Amino acid sequence: HDDKERSENIMIVDLVRNDLSKTATKGSVKVKELCKIYTFNQVHQMISTVVSKVEKDIHPVDVIQTTFPMGSMTG
Repeated sequence: HDDKERSENIMIVDLVRNDLSKTATKGSVKVKELCKIYTFNQVHQMISTVVSKVEKDIHPVDVIQTTFPMGSMTG
């Protein structure tokens, strides 16, 4: 992977962290993986994983509305 791809991935991770923070329990947004390379049959893919916890009073639709469309899809 090159520096440009890594920079783009990190930029998207920041967008996703921001989106998730709108409905997340305070302090629960975490980057579990950053720029990990996964190998599949015909491609290598750089993947980052961002997770958060949500309070029980937050409706799942609210989470979808605040994260759609995902920055990973729209840039």
